[in-house]
Amino acid sequence: MEHVQNELKTKKKSLWERFKAWMASRLIRPALPFQLSFGAMLLCSPALFVGLQFDDYIHRLIMIGLDPIHQGFWGKIDLFGLHHGSSITDSLRNIGIFPWWTSEHFKISFLRLLSGFTMWIDYQLWPNRPFLMHLQSLLWYGALVAAAAVYYRRIMGLTVIAGLAALFYAIDFSHASPTAWLANRNALQAVLFGFLCLIFYDRYQRERRERHRLASASALALALLSGETGVGTLAYLFSYAIFLDREPWRRRIMALWPHALVLIAWAGAYRMFGYGSFGSGAYIDPLASPLPFITALAARMPLLLMGQWSHITAESPGILMSIKTAYLFAAVLIGLLAAVFIPLVRKDRTARFWLAGLVLALIPVCGTEPNNRLLLFSDLGAMGLAAQFIIHLKGSPGVFPASRIWRAPALLILFYLIAIRLIFSPLIMPLYAYQWKIIGTPFANAARSLPNNDHQSGQSLIIVNPPVLLTGMLIASMQIVETRTSPAIRELSRGDTDVKVYRVDACTLRVRIANGLLGGNFGKLFRSDEEPIAVNQEIDVSGMGARIAQVGKNGPEEILYRFAVPLEDPSLRWLQWKGLTYVPFTPPAIGQAVSLPAFKWKDLSRNDSATKSPVQTSPKRSGE
Repeated sequence: MEHVQNELKTKKKSLWERFKAWMASRLIRPALPFQLSFGAMLLCSPALFVGLQFDDYIHRLIMIGLDPIHQGFWGKIDLFGLHHGSSITDSLRNIGIFPWWTSEHFKISFLRLLSGFTMWIDYQLWPNRPFLMHLQSLLWYGALVAAAAVYYRRIMGLTVIAGLAALFYAIDFSHASPTAWLANRNALQAVLFGFLCLIFYDRYQRERRERHRLASASALALALLSGETGVGTLAYLFSYAIFLDREPWRRRIMALWPHALVLIAWAGAYRMFGYGSFGSGAYIDPLASPLPFITALAARMPLLLMGQWSHITAESPGILMSIKTAYLFAAVLIGLLAAVFIPLVRKDRTARFWLAGLVLALIPVCGTEPNNRLLLFSDLGAMGLAAQFIIHLKGSPGVFPASRIWRAPALLILFYLIAIRLIFSPLIMPLYAYQWKIIGTPFANAARSLPNNDHQSGQSLIIVNPPVLLTGMLIASMQIVETRTSPAIRELSRGDTDVKVYRVDACTLRVRIANGLLGGNFGKLFRSDEEPIAVNQEIDVSGMGARIAQVGKNGPEEILYRFAVPLEDPSLRWLQWKGLTYVPFTPPAIGQAVSLPAFKWKDLSRNDSATKSPVQTSPKRSGE
């Protein structure tokens, strides 16, 4: 019996050894970058059927010439630039594209000319075929994956570690989101040109040919012109100079002078032409608002690291799990990773290069809300470090401690990384590529279901509990494209928390928002904490005034809305969000209140009702 058991163990060991040999032989194939590129595009192929979602409708409006701010060729390729003053901000608030509480100084203006140019090409060649627009984005991602694989081999040689890192990067499910959203194509382009910059710089370091250094600096310029994500390139250039360059310090610094000139020129143009984010709590400019940025860095970095290394995405807190639970999980995970990676980082300069690169690459993206789609650059270092850890843990005696106290958490992290990277990630990647369709379609269908002749009767749309605080922008952009005009839109609260509406008099409502107007996702997009809304502050837009009665940690919690006409006036068309669509809302009688339950993001999984026609509801009513 013992002989049979030993024979079975030997056979199992032989099968495992043969599998490892087979896997290793494929990870060192010269054609691996192209194979991974094709495989990554195949996994992300559901993106071809996502269509237009959210910001894509705004971009369509611009590209077909209906936006007075972006006119002509240069206006269209400057797609992400919003060069306007307070007068235009007031105008956009009055028509409801911006909500009424938008800061007077609000501006989000990005220098992404190369991305705008490629989208201009889309609308010149196939303006009504989103499938082909997504195909272009998919090709950008395929090129990005191939470039990452090439760079891993330049840094770690034609080795199993380099091949495994490239495999991890190619099938990381986080990359499906920027690949599938047309408005996020700029990130793919910025990272691709950033990788090309790093490849050419490594060639320059090895061969000392000036043309490679100039090509590297040129690629950096293209990365920065693609999007602010291109700043992540500097993280790896700096890390390379610190940990991989063996030259004296003066020569290391001087080797980067062309890149320094490119950065200075880009930063100068960025400021000179008015790009940047102002008045927003979601997008924080580190140079214009250093202290808020440092605060955001401390709050957002743990969530980004959690999304980087686990199956829980950085955007999950507040949607799929509580924020406290997310921070607790992030703290435990980061602590375990630090404990098991420290021995490798101490002994291996390449591991130090990857670690420094990924941490530095995360700093710029902390300027906006945490989301896994921001991890394209930091993933380069993370996957390199993960591959080194996995291969060295089993095959390099002396690199790691032999104590059981250390090896227990190390083996836990090992199995977790393998499960996430080789099993969970490729399985979830197609679904993640399609998620924009799942999330966006209910909102688009609901906006499309609204009558588009309200502008002819002079009606305003009053949305009591909009599901997301981008409702006005989405409805307005879709209706302008279809009818060349749009009704004024008023948003009274946020739908992802409980709302109570009390009728004060013929023209006035008191709205109580359980967790504050500026909480939740996108809550502080249009107003930062640097410009708080105070009690008794009044803000007026056309036909409506808002007076703040109570303020909490997430901004106004009780607001008095006074309209220029009685609430039953036909010029006001009342709507509420219920289920997955807009339905008519009847303001309560004077002295009565209506309670509206919070919208749940998980409801998007049952989007069958998104296409149903709105029906009259009977919300719960009570006295104040």
